[in-house]
Amino acid sequence: MDVGLTTTERHMGPALILFLSACQLDGQNPSEVIPPPPRAAPAPPPPEGSVRLLPRYPEGRFVLASLEGETRIRVRSGSSSKHTMTWRGSSRVGRDEQGRAAVTTTFGEYAASGYGPRGRYRYDSTSGEAIPDGAPDVAHVWTALRGMSVTTVMSDGGELLEAAGTDALREAALAAIAGPMSGARRLALAEIFSDRGYERAVTWSSGYLAPGHVLPGDTWSDTVVLGLPFLSDVTVPRTFTLKRLERRGDRQVAVIGFEGDLETDDARIRRLSISGLFHFDLGYGEVTYESGNRALEMNVSDNEFDIRTSYELTAEIIDQPG
Repeated sequence: MDVGLTTTERHMGPALILFLSACQLDGQNPSEVIPPPPRAAPAPPPPEGSVRLLPRYPEGRFVLASLEGETRIRVRSGSSSKHTMTWRGSSRVGRDEQGRAAVTTTFGEYAASGYGPRGRYRYDSTSGEAIPDGAPDVAHVWTALRGMSVTTVMSDGGELLEAAGTDALREAALAAIAGPMSGARRLALAEIFSDRGYERAVTWSSGYLAPGHVLPGDTWSDTVVLGLPFLSDVTVPRTFTLKRLERRGDRQVAVIGFEGDLETDDARIRRLSISGLFHFDLGYGEVTYESGNRALEMNVSDNEFDIRTSYELTAEIIDQPG
């Protein structure tokens, strides 16, 4: 059965019919058709043995995380302090109304010990005991946040798109600080729990995502914004290196190192250097281990400070759909 085609069109064949129809739609005749641009050459295959560092957010994934950190502060005037802390939390991957990955992180228990200007202390948020006087302000903050959650909506490439719950966290953190608090410290705390603060945190922890396929020994770079005590924010360049690929049972893990040094004309900052490692499970698309170090030497109000910070973060994947 013919459907609107003339005898000539039936004999021309589908290709010529399509060609003529396109000419009519363009208002041209066959002799005026502009040849199509040449096709771009196909992208070359990735180098043999290379890997792509891509995050994955399967719905239902559940991860338990543990963070251990230490900060040492020495002041030229003779005072010094040391604080060690352990924090545990969890995260679960879901989907928002638009089908995007929504990662909900819940704050868990916190424990700390150390010494400072107010003496020695030891504290565990699960003990039910009051926070000792010698504990730093952050002990009050971590305790207040226990059981609270924040949800971050992530792109397939690991970029932060939205954050929900930061207002409640910020209000709880500020309310937890007992006694007088300077305006500068209050602003710094509010910044940490702001949307921009979470964006900075995600940037810090996603720089390992190389822009393409990489081989052991390859490098790439990014920049991070760091807040400094008593000073304004600074932007620090980082260089990443894929150190090696490891087999751990049936898993393949990329070990990625980073380092960076601040170059500044600010005479108050004598030195700022950062370094660390990421262990990225290529199959899960998840960081299972992260460590970092920061060394800061500065002069503020004619006093010299030497601040050293280190941390280790481990993640255990409890539930992996599929």
